[in-house]
Amino acid sequence: MDLLATLFLMGIGIYLLLKGLFPELRDKDFQRWSVEEGGISVEFLGFFEKVIRPSKVIAEGKMSEKTAVRVYSSIGFLMIAVGFLAFRHITGIPAWFPDVVGQLFR
Repeated sequence: MDLLATLFLMGIGIYLLLKGLFPELRDKDFQRWSVEEGGISVEFLGFFEKVIRPSKVIAEGKMSEKTAVRVYSSIGFLMIAVGFLAFRHITGIPAWFPDVVGQLFR
């Protein structure tokens, strides 16, 4: 199960990196950002969600294309790196690369 989580993390990182590098994969409003104050929702039976109070937007705006590409690429690269380090810790592959996670939590 841990391996599945690391592969998922690496997959999301690859998607974000490719989205930052290739304009064909981007949404038309991929430059938009917003900060929201949390709302309240209740979940029934694990799949039905009822929103009691919707979230409130505190701030929003639009980044320049260059900044948005840097943000997507940076977050994607970070997720790939963390996923790779976790993959190395769980599987031991590749053997030539040191187990950084194991050395940190020794």
